[in-house]
Amino acid sequence: MDVSTPDSLADESSWGEWARRLDGRGLPGYEDDLIPSPTDELVEHFLEGYLTLSPEDRARLVATLIQQDSATLCIFAERSASLAVRRSDEGRLRQALVAAGIAYAFDDYRDVLPTIAACRDAAERVGSKLEDIVGTIASTVNPKSLEALVVFAKRSPADAELWKMGVEATFPPDGFRYRHISIDEVLARMASES
Repeated sequence: MDVSTPDSLADESSWGEWARRLDGRGLPGYEDDLIPSPTDELVEHFLEGYLTLSPEDRARLVATLIQQDSATLCIFAERSASLAVRRSDEGRLRQALVAAGIAYAFDDYRDVLPTIAACRDAAERVGSKLEDIVGTIASTVNPKSLEALVVFAKRSPADAELWKMGVEATFPPDGFRYRHISIDEVLARMASES
């Protein structure tokens, strides 16, 4: 797979190229790739460029992204949260939250909740609190995304359980990883607990 990237997001004419590179339809199997992967590096490069932009340019860039870009950013965020747990690395978790915040800016919030749940769980596993880490990235995401992250961070533990959000923590041979579970599994577990 070609993961070459435009050099910078500073040149607005490169934004369309970035969108084509991030498009989830062009990344088959990304969710199941080994962590880290070349696609993770692509998204990291995108996030590094995003963070160099002014808040106005960030908003304009996010407005150019599409649904598939959001899916890629959510997958990246969950993979980065997994890596944060493996390495006990809050920096990876901050990266995950920035990606989730960008995805939340233009996606149906229900599609991003599993990602935020994985980030909350990862924060606890690395000995931190989601709310504290969200505070460190507050200036990098739009107000709507920030509010969603803060609200989720304040949920009760019972209301933020991974499985209720359709996510589980797994331990495959390559290391700790968050994975999605089917709605049928979630409903079956809800039925068994009621």
